[in-house]
Amino acid sequence: MNGDTIAAISTSAGKAAIGIIKMSGPKAVSIADKIFLPSSKKKLSSLKTFNLIHGRVINDQKEPVDETLVSFMKGPKSYTGEDVVEINCHGGIVATREVLALVLENGARIAEPGEFTKRAFLNGRIDLIQAESVANIVEAKTSAALRIAQLQLQGRLSDIVNSLRSKLIDISVQLQAAIDFSDEDIEPDDYKSMLSTIKSVKKKTNELLETNKSGHLLKEGIKTAIIGAPNVGKSSLLNVLLKKDRAIVTSAAGTTRDLIEEIVDVEGLPLVLQDTAGIREAFDEAESKGVELSKKALSHADLVLLVIDSSKQLSEADKFLLKQAKKVNTLALLNKSDLETVIDVERIKKTYDFTVLKISALKQSGINGLKKKIYDTCISRSIESVDALVSSERQAQALRNGLEYIGKAQALLKNHESEELIAFEANNAINALNEIVGEISNDDVLDKLFSSFCIGK
Repeated sequence: MNGDTIAAISTSAGKAAIGIIKMSGPKAVSIADKIFLPSSKKKLSSLKTFNLIHGRVINDQKEPVDETLVSFMKGPKSYTGEDVVEINCHGGIVATREVLALVLENGARIAEPGEFTKRAFLNGRIDLIQAESVANIVEAKTSAALRIAQLQLQGRLSDIVNSLRSKLIDISVQLQAAIDFSDEDIEPDDYKSMLSTIKSVKKKTNELLETNKSGHLLKEGIKTAIIGAPNVGKSSLLNVLLKKDRAIVTSAAGTTRDLIEEIVDVEGLPLVLQDTAGIREAFDEAESKGVELSKKALSHADLVLLVIDSSKQLSEADKFLLKQAKKVNTLALLNKSDLETVIDVERIKKTYDFTVLKISALKQSGINGLKKKIYDTCISRSIESVDALVSSERQAQALRNGLEYIGKAQALLKNHESEELIAFEANNAINALNEIVGEISNDDVLDKLFSSFCIGK
């Protein structure tokens, strides 16, 4: 930061009740005083912090641009830790753009993506986990993802990481004391205590890392491929899960030729549903491409819903798909259970060892059971009781590094190796955990992280 003042439109473009222009920096208030004429005739700079006042934004010719409400939050007790001014205009593209233009003409510059949150981090208002949670809140696809992001913003994950750091620091201090005062050896009971502490730190760090899969799925969505032979009811299942007619449903085989993708909330999980073309020997070029997309979706999916027509015997296409699918991420759905069951269910269970569920997309029976099974398959433990999830690869990699150093320190402690070696690995572990909450010296890392944010955040 160079002590400059940044500005951006913080609301979505288009028609709306309100459009907000946000400023942050040392000139925020003086810029507002130049372009804002309060109804009370009092300048913004003369008011106390956390005030909302009515007035008009005026141009250089003293002509009114828009009737507005302006809020003022004085640093350091603001989102960014700097003076922040928000100009609430009438919604719409023209009004907000004209007000923003006046703000820029009077000394502000356009904010970079995520720069408001970056300043909050650099000014010590939030740590890096909380900064990432802001983006997660904006991008949340389900209520469960929003809840976890809100918990991170409140500092739940930060508290756990800081607690682990604190325990490692205590060990490091004890080791350093032994190094500095070499005539005072560490007692056997002290080694035992340090071993117990580092064992518990390792266990908790590993538990945190294990939440990364669930955190990633909540954040990014679960790529779910609905696959099957032609005309087994894949599109009908898609429509039932979406609760709308998104895919064309007919009795003719080969209707779906493109990869249809939609996002749906299932038990709090964001499923990125892909309805694929039925896999068989294609009749034309368009269908052939659809089949290839289906095979690709099968190999790249986090979850596979393999639909089989239970009113018929297994076809060659069914057998091919059962062989190609992976047990760990596949649910075999015996559709059309409202009709007479012809397929040998027990043989499928014994031969292919998949989780098998009976459903009827047409009658919408078995769908609630399917949703619960999807949840249980994708999330190893109930996220309703989890206070913190590791949601980014950056956080996960730092934890992996920390675990490696913790393991080395633990092995050295067991063997009563020199205090210098143990302290070296313990400090490496502390530094790895430091990176999670934001003790990062590399500006390129920070720039890359905040560049993924939207402008105005």
